[in-house]
This record gives sequence, structure tokens and C-alpha cells, in this order.
Amino acid sequence: MKVNVNACDVEDLLKIPGVGEKTAQKIIRTRGESPFTLHSLCDLLRKDPQEIEKVVTFEEVNIQSDRSHELSDMKSTMDLCDERNAAFSWEETRPKKHVRSYMPADERREAPPASQYDEDRRRRRYSAEFQEDQHGRYLREHQRSGQLHNRHSRRQYGYDSDESDDEPEHSRKFIQPPKSLIYSVDEENGAKVCLKASERETALIRFQNAKQRIEKSIEDWAERLHHLALYAFEEEAGAGLWKRDIKQMVLKFCTGCADREAGLHAANMRPESLDEATTFILQYQFNHAAVYGRKEDSSPEAAVRSVRSRRDYSEERSPPRREYRRREATPVWNRAERTQNPRESWGERRDYSPRQDRPPFKPPQERREVTPPGRSREAEPDQPQLKDLLGSMMAGLESRLGRMMDDKLSNFASRIESKVSSLSLRVEKMEDRIDKLEKSRRSPSPKTRSTSPLTCYGCGSSGHFISQCPVRGVKSVRFEDPKNGTGSE
Repeated sequence: MKVNVNACDVEDLLKIPGVGEKTAQKIIRTRGESPFTLHSLCDLLRKDPQEIEKVVTFEEVNIQSDRSHELSDMKSTMDLCDERNAAFSWEETRPKKHVRSYMPADERREAPPASQYDEDRRRRRYSAEFQEDQHGRYLREHQRSGQLHNRHSRRQYGYDSDESDDEPEHSRKFIQPPKSLIYSVDEENGAKVCLKASERETALIRFQNAKQRIEKSIEDWAERLHHLALYAFEEEAGAGLWKRDIKQMVLKFCTGCADREAGLHAANMRPESLDEATTFILQYQFNHAAVYGRKEDSSPEAAVRSVRSRRDYSEERSPPRREYRRREATPVWNRAERTQNPRESWGERRDYSPRQDRPPFKPPQERREVTPPGRSREAEPDQPQLKDLLGSMMAGLESRLGRMMDDKLSNFASRIESKVSSLSLRVEKMEDRIDKLEKSRRSPSPKTRSTSPLTCYGCGSSGHFISQCPVRGVKSVRFEDPKNGTGSE
């Protein structure tokens, strides 16, 4: 059954199932008030006027179509509404773009569409997890204040919905909440207050921020990370951690390693367990040390150890000697407190003063002659005796140097003579070789031209060549005709 919307009366509208007399009169009245022709009944009976743009325009409406259920659903709604809300015209302004309002969730018509992943959705997921009570207990007083702070921060960032997205639980628990939702500053007391999130979320934050310390070994780092993962992730019933959690734990083990190059190598190998990742890292470190040598330690502790002497470092590493030095320690002046207090920590500074063995300071006095111990001033020799002693020493040195120079010069002269004789022999040999080479390279002189007269090979007379011989005949060419047998020269 089809009804023309623009050319129908009340009786035609009453034939439509689900349309009463009051509704039909309102349709006729709205059609008369409209400045142009209506397109369909759905334009008048839509639930939300903002969705008029989505209606497909056509002249006639088939009541038995899929849209017929809208008529019966809207009958009771239009009867309860007043005339102003029920009969709207096309003269109204088009719906504006969606603007976020701070209306309660039950009063809003629809929630804003979450078409993309953003910061607000992350805050909303965290708030949903924060409000869950895992042990079935009520939140304490400080937790309630933290929840109020969480709501205030979400309103401040422009989100007003408490509904959570329909996403799996494992995709929400990997999200690290912002620090503004975990910590807040108490202005009155000036202290840092924790908002007491759940134990699993706190363990997850510690797991994500964990890194290997320089003084810890690879095995200690693997054990510590596995301990944090047991608290941060949920365990499968009777099977330990889930496979996705193990992958994240192994990746965190590689990226948080102190040796970044070894950690990168292990991550590229894609290990499936902590044992494989540990093996890859240790193997890389061993091969690197075998090829390039031991890697230099760039930690601050290594720099301090390089500056200190080996003895001090060994004393610091050995506990018995350290305790022994601490028992003998003397108070050190503390400049910050201006009091004499012994140092508590052994690593900051030595607990003994090296100045305690130094003699007290004495002002400078006038110079005076000091005799060495065990010798009296009377036993010292006089000045003439010293001169004679020095003269004898110089004479002995000169004679010794003269003999040494004579020996050196004689040896040098003999060496020079032997060298000159050997060089002269070599020069003579070279001269002989040069003479032999010159004789072998000499070529015979070219033959001279004979002075005998020229003779002709044709006639045998002299004085001309065969080309100029007068006896030589003239060459002629004869052509014969094959037809008549005659020829011509």
C-alpha cells in the first residue's frame, strides 16, 4: 500500500496501520505550514531531527517496507509530546556539528564516537580499571579523594563520560597511566602523595620503568625482571604467564639491558624465552671481546676506579681491610656542618685524614750552615786540599779520555782504509764491465758505394740503365675483333 504524502487527506492517513487521528491531523497541519513540498513521512516522524540529512528522499513511501516499524514506535512518542515538539518544519536551522557537553550520561542522547585512539580514551580506560575493586572492599578515604582527583583531571582534559570502550582486557592493562593521575602534590603539607592505584597497575609501572643496573649481572637482571612480571601480569591457570606476556617480558629484558649493543642483537634474534635472550647476550659479549678486545666500561664507577690507584681499589673491594681502616679512622672536618663528625659512608670519602702524620708548620728562619750527622766541622778538608784533589781528578779524566780517543781514532782510520780499498776494487770491476759492453755494442761501418761505371742489363753497355736503353723496343697492344677477325692497334 502506497500513500502520496503531498496529495492525501486524513482518511488516507488513517488507513495506515499505527497512525491515529491526532497524528494524521498534525501531519496535514505540518504539510500546510511547510514552505515547500515534503518528501516522505519519515521526514515528519523521525525520532531525532538531527538525522534528517541521512533520510533517502522519495515521493511515495511503502508502508510495508523495513521502515514501517518506525511509525508504530513513534506513535506513542508523538502523542505524548506537545504540538511544538511534534510538528517541526523545514524552516528550522540545520543541526550543528557535535559539541561536547558536560551533561550526565543518562541525559545525553548519544556518546561521542571514538573513531581513533587518543589520550582521552586512555584516561577513560585507566579510570575504569581504577574504579574496580578487586577484593570486593570499599575504597578507603584517601582512595576516594584520589578518585575525585581522577574525575577532576578527566573533566579538565575535556572528557565527561564514565563509560569504557568495548576492548579486550589484555589491551588495556599494558597502558601506562599518566603521572598526573598517580601522584599529586599536597599543598598544605608539601609532600608527595600517592593516589593508591591497584597493586597490579603499580607493578606494571615498575615493570615498564625497570632497567638493568651496571653493577648487576645478566642473570640478576633476568631474575629481577621475571619477579616483576609475575606481579604485573595475570597468570594462566596452572600454566604460568600467558604467551603475550612472555613476549613482552623478553622484549623488555633486551631493551633494558645495560649493554645496548648486546641487547639490540638479542632483540633482533627474536628469542622466545629469557634463557634464549640471556644466551644471545652472553654470546655477543664473548664474540665482541674476542674480536675487538674487552669493551671499555663507560660507567661512573669505572672512571673513579681508573683515577684511583690499584692499591686503593683493592683495599676498597676487600671488606676486612676496609673495616680495619675504618676502625683506625679519625674524625674529618665537615665543612657543611662546621663540626667534627666522622663520615658515615665509605664510598664518598676516606674516613682517615692523611695530614695527621705531618709535622707542625714552622715559620722560615735565617739560613745557617748545617753539618751532616756523624761528621765534625774540624774533619772537613781545607780549600787548598780540595783544589789539589780536583786537579788530580781532572788530570786522570783527561788522560783516560785521550787514550779512549786514540783507540777510537785508530779503529776509525783502519775501518776507513778497508772501506776505501773495497770501493776501489768495485770501481775497477765496474770499469772493466763498461769496456766490454762498449766493445760488444759497436756496429760495423756501412759499405761504401762502388766507383765502377753504370752498366745496362739489357744491352750490356755502360753509361745508362735498362730503362734508358735505346735498343729496348716499344711495347704495343693489339685488339682483335671476334666478328671479322680484324684488329686495330
